[in-house]
Amino acid sequence: MSVRTMARVWDLSIHGGSELLMLLAIADFADDEGRAYPAVPTLAEKCRMKARNANYILSALRASGELEILVNQGPRGTNLYRILVNEEARRPCKPLQPIAPLQPIAPLQPIARTPALHCSKPLHCIADEPSLNHQEPPVGVSHSIFGEENIIEKQETDRKPVRKKVQQMFKTWHDAAMAINQNVFAADDPIHAYIKQLGMNRDFLLLHWAWFKSKQLENTKLQADWLQTFRNSVKGNYGRLWYRTDDGIWKLTTAGKQVALEHGFDESMTSGGRDPWGTYT
Repeated sequence: MSVRTMARVWDLSIHGGSELLMLLAIADFADDEGRAYPAVPTLAEKCRMKARNANYILSALRASGELEILVNQGPRGTNLYRILVNEEARRPCKPLQPIAPLQPIAPLQPIARTPALHCSKPLHCIADEPSLNHQEPPVGVSHSIFGEENIIEKQETDRKPVRKKVQQMFKTWHDAAMAINQNVFAADDPIHAYIKQLGMNRDFLLLHWAWFKSKQLENTKLQADWLQTFRNSVKGNYGRLWYRTDDGIWKLTTAGKQVALEHGFDESMTSGGRDPWGTYT
């Protein structure tokens, strides 16, 4: 081991980390002139790394100019290493280029007097009359030449005001309807025509209403049109209360018979039955 070579590595090497550790490991075997010939596995073991990584670092040191490697020039065919770290090998960094001074800010141009004498003439004269394809502003808002909005009266139309339906729970709607009329469905409601078109007796409609009402009275869901909700329920047969046989007869399913027993209907009813003008209470 050469203390002089190791001191040169400590003081003059530009490397750090694994590269510096590898140079120090070689210096531990070197003489005062920086020559050494340890095997690559020995250097790898000394630096606590694999031989493949050691070869990679040796190549990097060789490329930097701080290590000379003479392949198979050492004893018994080993590589001969020569540490080239010295004062001449140090490459000081080039000084940075001086920063160019900031250019002075150009002064603002004086504002032209009114009227400006050097302004170019306009390309076209302003038309006295509006063009034929001029679009009128929408009714209700107009704009002045200064961009300010002028509110003008809206034109009267024949459209009737649309009354927005209020969403409410079924029980609220049902109680309000019952307070006015004992029958929540009008006689000309389209659901009657739909049932008639299917060839179904209105008993089935009354049964479906009884099932629908029992389901919705405890429901807190809000709807704007409970009549339409019921119509959709009938058309979709949501309760699966009935079915139609191959010969066109409407009968109750097992679920429909259970609902009929719960609400006082004939569980064996078919497409015929009671008074077709029953009320929906």
